Order: sequence, then C-alpha cells, then structure tokens
Amino acid sequence: MRYSGAISDADILINLARVNRLDILELLFKEIIIPQFVYDIEIKKNAGRYYGLINEAIHKDGSIFKIVDRKKDISINILARDIIEDKKKVIGPGES
Repeated sequence: MRYSGAISDADILINLARVNRLDILELLFKEIIIPQFVYDIEIKKNAGRYYGLINEAIHKDGSIFKIVDRKKDISINILARDIIEDKKKVIGPGES
C-alpha cells in the first residue's frame, strides 16, 4: 500500500541518499512535498556530497518529489495559516 503523500524535511532525504536508497520513498508514497525553505536552505546547506543524488531524484522525469513554496501558493498558505500559528513555538520555517 502506498500512502497518498507526505511532507519531507531534509534529514530523511539526506540519510536515505547516504545509503543510496531514496527509491524506498517511491515504494511508500505517491507524492512527497518538499517545502521550498527545506530545499533552498536545509538540503543545500546540509546534504554535502549527497546533494547531487537528492537533486537528481527530485528533478528526474516522473519524480514523486514536488518542491512547494507555501508563501507563493495562496491556497496552501491559507490552509496552513491556522495550523502554523497554533504550532509556531514548536516548529521551524522548514516544517511550516
């Protein structure tokens, strides 16, 4: 059974890239959303030599990965606003 979707942070992508197993996510999920902040800041800053593997997986044809900028997507931003405000003290910009 594949789950419809998930929102990913940098750690899981980096750790799976380290063992060359990003493909595991394709077995589990139909779509994985990567927040633009996570892609621009966390992955580029922390992935080191594994950045290329992650970037290749994100941009390949038929990829399950989708980079979403919540601030530019008005409908997602509206849906997320109340949750983010409620959790602001315990989540960072990547998670929001």
